[in-house]
Amino acid sequence: MVASGDRFTEPQPQAATPIEAPQCLADELRRRRLERGWSLRRAANEMRISSSSLLDYEKGRRIPAEDLIGVFERTLELPVDALQRLRREALIERAQAKTPAAAAPETSPPETSPRRQGVFADRPPWRRLAEAILCALIGAAVTLAVQALFHKRQGTVAAPSVSYSALPTRQVADDQDPHETGCDRDGTTIGVSDVVVAQPYRLVVAQVVARYSPSCAAIWMRFEPTRALDRLAPNARVTLLAERPADHRGVTFSGDYVGVPLWSNMLLARPGCVIGTLQLSDPAVAPGAAASTSCLSGPSPTPSRPR
Repeated sequence: MVASGDRFTEPQPQAATPIEAPQCLADELRRRRLERGWSLRRAANEMRISSSSLLDYEKGRRIPAEDLIGVFERTLELPVDALQRLRREALIERAQAKTPAAAAPETSPPETSPRRQGVFADRPPWRRLAEAILCALIGAAVTLAVQALFHKRQGTVAAPSVSYSALPTRQVADDQDPHETGCDRDGTTIGVSDVVVAQPYRLVVAQVVARYSPSCAAIWMRFEPTRALDRLAPNARVTLLAERPADHRGVTFSGDYVGVPLWSNMLLARPGCVIGTLQLSDPAVAPGAAASTSCLSGPSPTPSRPR
């Protein structure tokens, strides 16, 4: 107690300290990624998760699962259990932070009747069940519509939202690596096509992605595997071809699938459009499992006026 004149008052409780362990885990994930020099997108690709999920983990909005922490440690080449301890502390601290909020104050009056909140409280159980089923059906219909729209637009060229200079700023030639020349720094996707396996059902196992660099005015192809390929054909042979029909120039990459994306060398876009082809060779994916893009050119440096 604290004396105030001739009265004694109870000390006010201090505000709870903010959650620190989850944020420490998030900061450590981001620091380790930046030490490798990886962008958010590249790190997400290496770990086989979405960029939005990795961003949530680095912002502390979500705590990764235990097996995903193991993936982080292996991908970032960290010592075993380097991040597991922080995860355990984060889970403990978050659970402790929720406990006071869940506990009711001792001075609160006893409830005389069950709490009923919201407009759905007085509805009968059968009606709430029917509404839940209706919501699930609507969600499934929306998902199918989005997938149908995606496959309908498959292989079309999406105009990037970035601006392009009138002339390329890098002097490059055909059959050069986009990463070694730095052309991948401003690379943008201009076309995508799926490799679909028909048995036992239609399953997308990989994608051939056409990438364009404005600063190099060059196009290359990228092989993007899906998790289905890991399960179906982890030892598949990958053949990636970029071909320019105008002068019959082509570059080919061929190698074993090792669980990561692969890419071809570049072809200059000014002599003509470029076609990308991806072929997988493995008995599990059937002979000739392949996909090709349309003949793609780099975006125009100056947009044309509508007529």
